[in-house]
Amino acid sequence: MIQEAGGSAYVFGISSGAALSLAAAAKGLNITKLALYEPPFEMPGATDGAPRDMLLQLKTMVAEDRRGDAVKYFMKVVGVPSFGIFVMTLLPIWKKLKAVAHTLPYDIAILDGFALPEDRAKAIRVPTLVAAGTKTSEPLKRSVKRLSELIPDNQLKMLDGQTHNVSEKAIAPILINFFKG
Repeated sequence: MIQEAGGSAYVFGISSGAALSLAAAAKGLNITKLALYEPPFEMPGATDGAPRDMLLQLKTMVAEDRRGDAVKYFMKVVGVPSFGIFVMTLLPIWKKLKAVAHTLPYDIAILDGFALPEDRAKAIRVPTLVAAGTKTSEPLKRSVKRLSELIPDNQLKMLDGQTHNVSEKAIAPILINFFKG
Protein backbone atom coordinates (compact mmCIF):
# COMPACT_ATOMS: atom_id res chain seq x y z
CA MET A 1 0.00 0.00 0.00
CA ILE A 2 1.37 3.39 -1.00
CA GLN A 3 0.49 6.32 1.18
CA GLU A 4 1.18 9.87 0.12
CA ALA A 5 2.73 12.28 2.57
CA GLY A 6 0.77 15.22 1.22
CA GLY A 7 1.82 18.81 0.74
CA SER A 8 3.08 20.55 -2.31
CA ALA A 9 6.48 21.32 -3.76
CA TYR A 10 8.47 23.64 -5.92
CA VAL A 11 10.27 21.40 -8.41
CA PHE A 12 13.49 22.04 -10.34
CA GLY A 13 14.96 19.57 -12.80
CA ILE A 14 18.03 19.63 -15.02
CA SER A 15 18.45 17.56 -18.20
CA SER A 16 16.65 14.20 -17.84
CA GLY A 17 15.57 15.36 -14.38
CA ALA A 18 13.73 18.18 -16.13
CA ALA A 19 12.00 15.62 -18.35
CA LEU A 20 10.94 13.66 -15.26
CA SER A 21 9.77 16.87 -13.56
CA LEU A 22 7.73 17.79 -16.64
CA ALA A 23 6.08 14.36 -16.61
CA ALA A 24 5.24 14.68 -12.90
CA ALA A 25 3.67 18.10 -13.39
CA ALA A 26 1.70 16.92 -16.43
CA LYS A 27 0.28 14.05 -14.33
CA GLY A 28 -1.11 16.63 -11.93
CA LEU A 29 1.13 15.97 -8.94
CA ASN A 30 0.91 18.71 -6.31
CA ILE A 31 3.61 20.94 -7.77
CA THR A 32 3.19 24.64 -7.06
CA LYS A 33 5.89 25.91 -9.44
CA LEU A 34 8.07 24.11 -11.95
CA ALA A 35 11.53 25.05 -13.22
CA LEU A 36 13.14 23.17 -16.12
CA TYR A 37 16.72 23.56 -17.32
CA GLU A 38 17.46 22.08 -20.72
CA PRO A 39 15.35 18.94 -20.85
CA PRO A 40 17.11 17.11 -23.70
CA PHE A 41 14.18 16.70 -26.07
CA GLU A 42 14.39 17.26 -29.76
CA MET A 43 11.68 18.84 -31.81
CA PRO A 44 9.59 16.66 -34.11
CA GLY A 45 11.30 16.33 -37.48
CA ALA A 46 14.77 17.05 -36.10
CA THR A 47 17.42 15.23 -38.12
CA ASP A 48 19.87 14.86 -35.24
CA GLY A 49 17.88 12.37 -33.14
CA ALA A 50 19.02 9.36 -31.13
CA PRO A 51 19.30 5.84 -32.56
CA ARG A 52 16.12 3.80 -32.07
CA ASP A 53 18.04 1.02 -30.33
CA MET A 54 19.88 3.31 -27.93
CA LEU A 55 18.12 1.96 -24.84
CA LEU A 56 18.92 -1.64 -25.79
CA GLN A 57 22.55 -0.79 -26.54
CA LEU A 58 23.00 0.98 -23.21
CA LYS A 59 21.35 -1.86 -21.29
CA THR A 60 23.64 -4.34 -23.01
CA MET A 61 26.79 -2.34 -22.26
CA VAL A 62 25.80 -1.94 -18.62
CA ALA A 63 24.91 -5.64 -18.28
CA GLU A 64 28.33 -6.53 -19.74
CA ASP A 65 29.99 -4.12 -17.26
CA ARG A 66 31.23 -1.94 -20.13
CA ARG A 67 30.54 1.25 -18.21
CA GLY A 68 33.10 3.37 -20.04
CA ASP A 69 31.68 2.29 -23.40
CA ALA A 70 28.16 3.14 -22.21
CA VAL A 71 29.21 6.65 -21.16
CA LYS A 72 31.12 7.22 -24.42
CA TYR A 73 28.16 6.02 -26.48
CA PHE A 74 25.71 8.23 -24.59
CA MET A 75 27.98 11.26 -24.95
CA LYS A 76 28.44 10.66 -28.66
CA VAL A 77 24.70 10.39 -29.25
CA VAL A 78 23.97 13.61 -27.34
CA GLY A 79 26.51 15.48 -29.43
CA VAL A 80 29.78 15.57 -27.52
CA PRO A 81 32.59 15.63 -30.10
CA SER A 82 34.99 12.65 -30.15
CA PHE A 83 37.86 14.81 -28.96
CA GLY A 84 35.75 16.04 -26.03
CA ILE A 85 34.92 12.47 -25.08
CA PHE A 86 38.61 11.54 -25.23
CA VAL A 87 39.54 14.48 -22.98
CA MET A 88 36.83 13.48 -20.50
CA THR A 89 38.40 10.02 -20.16
CA LEU A 90 41.58 11.71 -18.92
CA LEU A 91 39.89 13.86 -16.29
CA PRO A 92 39.02 12.89 -12.69
CA ILE A 93 35.30 13.17 -13.50
CA TRP A 94 35.55 10.12 -15.78
CA LYS A 95 35.57 7.78 -12.79
CA LYS A 96 32.39 9.41 -11.49
CA LEU A 97 30.69 9.18 -14.88
CA LYS A 98 31.49 5.49 -15.14
CA ALA A 99 30.21 4.94 -11.60
CA VAL A 100 26.75 6.17 -12.62
CA ALA A 101 26.70 4.57 -16.08
CA HIS A 102 24.06 2.10 -14.89
CA THR A 103 21.59 5.01 -14.66
CA LEU A 104 21.87 5.94 -18.36
CA PRO A 105 19.14 3.49 -19.46
CA TYR A 106 16.80 5.20 -16.99
CA ASP A 107 17.57 8.57 -18.59
CA ILE A 108 16.74 7.19 -22.02
CA ALA A 109 13.54 5.56 -20.76
CA ILE A 110 12.40 8.84 -19.18
CA LEU A 111 13.18 10.69 -22.40
CA ASP A 112 11.21 8.18 -24.51
CA GLY A 113 13.48 8.43 -27.54
CA PHE A 114 14.16 12.14 -27.02
CA ALA A 115 10.85 13.10 -28.63
CA LEU A 116 9.52 16.42 -27.40
CA PRO A 117 6.32 15.56 -25.46
CA GLU A 118 4.07 18.29 -26.82
CA ASP A 119 0.86 16.98 -25.23
CA ARG A 120 2.59 16.68 -21.86
CA ALA A 121 3.89 20.26 -22.14
CA LYS A 122 0.43 21.60 -23.02
CA ALA A 123 -0.99 19.82 -19.94
CA ILE A 124 1.15 21.79 -17.46
CA ARG A 125 -1.08 23.92 -15.24
CA VAL A 126 1.47 25.56 -12.93
CA PRO A 127 3.77 28.55 -13.42
CA THR A 128 6.87 27.23 -15.15
CA LEU A 129 10.37 28.54 -15.76
CA VAL A 130 11.96 27.11 -18.90
CA ALA A 131 15.67 27.86 -19.19
CA ALA A 132 18.75 27.12 -21.29
CA GLY A 133 22.25 28.43 -21.71
CA THR A 134 23.24 30.61 -24.64
CA LYS A 135 26.28 28.40 -25.27
CA THR A 136 24.41 25.11 -25.27
CA SER A 137 23.77 22.96 -28.33
CA GLU A 138 21.29 24.09 -30.97
CA PRO A 139 18.98 21.06 -30.51
CA LEU A 140 18.64 21.84 -26.79
CA LYS A 141 17.97 25.50 -27.47
CA ARG A 142 15.30 24.55 -30.05
CA SER A 143 13.72 22.17 -27.55
CA VAL A 144 13.61 24.75 -24.77
CA LYS A 145 12.16 27.41 -27.05
CA ARG A 146 9.50 25.00 -28.32
CA LEU A 147 8.58 24.02 -24.74
CA SER A 148 8.14 27.69 -23.91
CA GLU A 149 5.67 27.95 -26.80
CA LEU A 150 3.68 24.95 -25.53
CA ILE A 151 3.55 25.39 -21.75
CA PRO A 152 0.67 27.78 -21.01
CA ASP A 153 2.05 29.82 -18.07
CA ASN A 154 5.81 30.06 -18.46
CA GLN A 155 8.84 32.30 -18.47
CA LEU A 156 11.70 31.62 -20.88
CA LYS A 157 15.20 32.48 -19.65
CA MET A 158 18.39 32.17 -21.68
CA LEU A 159 21.39 32.22 -19.35
CA ASP A 160 24.25 34.14 -20.91
CA GLY A 161 27.44 32.12 -21.31
CA GLN A 162 25.99 28.90 -19.88
CA THR A 163 26.10 25.39 -21.35
CA HIS A 164 24.24 22.20 -20.45
CA ASN A 165 26.43 22.07 -17.35
CA VAL A 166 24.96 25.20 -15.84
CA SER A 167 26.86 26.99 -13.10
CA GLU A 168 25.18 27.05 -9.70
CA LYS A 169 26.06 30.74 -9.47
CA ALA A 170 24.20 31.41 -12.71
CA ILE A 171 21.04 29.40 -12.02
CA ALA A 172 20.56 29.96 -8.27
CA PRO A 173 19.50 33.64 -8.41
CA ILE A 174 17.05 32.93 -11.22
CA LEU A 175 15.50 30.04 -9.31
CA ILE A 176 15.27 32.06 -6.09
CA ASN A 177 13.56 34.91 -7.93
CA PHE A 178 11.16 32.56 -9.72
CA PHE A 179 10.18 30.52 -6.68
CA LYS A 180 9.82 33.59 -4.41
CA GLY A 181 7.78 35.59 -6.94
